[in-house]
Amino acid sequence: MSSRNTKVDLLKYEHPKGSKIKISLRENITRGEAWGNSYRVYVPARYTGKSYAQTSFQTEEEAKAHAERIYEEHQVHGPIATELTTPQVCDAIDAIKHLKGLGVEQSLLEVVKYAGPRLKPKGGRVTVFDAINQMIKSRENMGYRKHGEKDVRNRLLTFADSFGNQFVPDLTKLEIMDWIQNLHKNNGESLAPRSRRNYYRRIVQFLNWCKGRDYIVTSPLDNVPREERRAIIGKADQNPAKIYTVQEVSKLLELTLTSANWKRLLPIWTLGFFCGLRRSELFKARFEDIRIDGEDAQIYVHPVGAKLRGERLTTIPPNALQWLSLCEDRTGAIYKYSGSTYDRDCKDLHRFANIERSDNSLRKSYGSYLYAYTMDDQLVAAEMGQPSSDTKTFHRHYKALVTKKDAELYRQITPPVSDSKIVRLVS
Repeated sequence: MSSRNTKVDLLKYEHPKGSKIKISLRENITRGEAWGNSYRVYVPARYTGKSYAQTSFQTEEEAKAHAERIYEEHQVHGPIATELTTPQVCDAIDAIKHLKGLGVEQSLLEVVKYAGPRLKPKGGRVTVFDAINQMIKSRENMGYRKHGEKDVRNRLLTFADSFGNQFVPDLTKLEIMDWIQNLHKNNGESLAPRSRRNYYRRIVQFLNWCKGRDYIVTSPLDNVPREERRAIIGKADQNPAKIYTVQEVSKLLELTLTSANWKRLLPIWTLGFFCGLRRSELFKARFEDIRIDGEDAQIYVHPVGAKLRGERLTTIPPNALQWLSLCEDRTGAIYKYSGSTYDRDCKDLHRFANIERSDNSLRKSYGSYLYAYTMDDQLVAAEMGQPSSDTKTFHRHYKALVTKKDAELYRQITPPVSDSKIVRLVS
């Protein structure tokens, strides 16, 4: 007797009715012995587009469910399928082949659902230039700091110079990161890692704003690996803190006494070198904010001017008080001129003194010398307006190597005049 398995149809019926789909009950026989039943579904060619198909199931419920699903899908999609033109059918076939060639496991429908919102966003297709202008305008009356908003505007408009005519959804990670990596100064030098990082952060901020406006579904800079960012932007330690030497600070401050234009730098430089105020805080400071109690002196830093929106009292060392006493007008703002005037005067004085100027070096010098003098990074962080627990920021961005001897000499930098010419400040 043959050992081959055989199956015999015991019963065949149509399901669902009128579908022409048949289900048969089959008896499984091996070596002439029946050992159980199964159910086979026969699907006509009208449903498959080719020859009829057969599928076996262990239970009748599974067979019926399969037949019903095929029938319902045909009822929904069958009429539409008949309306498709031959080119449309060929296009769909080519698309499926292309997806398989790329190794994409998703169905053509899933790919369309993914691509649709990106090709036609809910918020519409907007150019980079238009979106940036909308973002800038929407932020004008939201109470952001003017200095910060100026930075947002300048960096994003620089970005728009290269990508302004491009639609936001068409931006790619590769072209953005390549653009950041190739940024350079007007003299041809590459930007420092910190500057490139600031551009990166502003672009991320802009793309997230676009997501909120439904101009894009996802940002091309979402989930960029840390190592990839570092490869493009650079590490923080590639831009070590540049500070002034004791001799340079003394020379710069003494030169402010030789010219009326330069003398207006005296108070703002004094508070920068010996109190570590940020540029924005220096431009907000007033002589009335100086508080003297016996031998102790402090300056009150307004929360409006503080980067972390926190008010604080920063110590004014005795030698700084001597320099401040030489200021002719000790009322009102510490610096009464514009930022552009300040930058021009700084540039002229540095050129005359043959000393290299570096951004934020007044504050970096203060932090470095104070740390070498106290060896207390939490104290330094607090004096500089950072949370006392945030010592990492200080060590990473503001600390340069300074000897204890130089730190002591830094606190002894005083005006080159006799004590009789120094007027003691009073609160």
